[in-house]
Amino acid sequence: MIRNGIFCIVNGMEYRLSKDIDGKILIITEDKSKIDNFFIDRYKSGVYSKYIDKNDITKIYKVNTIGEVDNLTVNVESELDNCYIVGTSDLKVAERLNLQRCDKYYYKGKILKENIKLTEQIEDI
Repeated sequence: MIRNGIFCIVNGMEYRLSKDIDGKILIITEDKSKIDNFFIDRYKSGVYSKYIDKNDITKIYKVNTIGEVDNLTVNVESELDNCYIVGTSDLKVAERLNLQRCDKYYYKGKILKENIKLTEQIEDI
């Protein structure tokens, strides 16, 4: 599973951390074993969220999944059956990996899973 974003620990379990438009803190998970009666599947999509108090959070950290392909570093954004969707803002890396321009300064493409080594960068907030 590819993890990118802000995460937290609440009651010894990891959740994605977010805020709503009013600044209220939400924890989010797709894992039914981590939910209680206060979690809501607002859009019936299998994604459960719950409002919490900031004092309930024991740890907050940022996770970025990066990949190394032929000694080149790329951002790993998502996973398909046999490949990863990767991206970079480095034109030279994009050219070497045959990534396509998708934004003014960003390039994306698919890399076979067997050709990439994944690493998670975790930074405490």
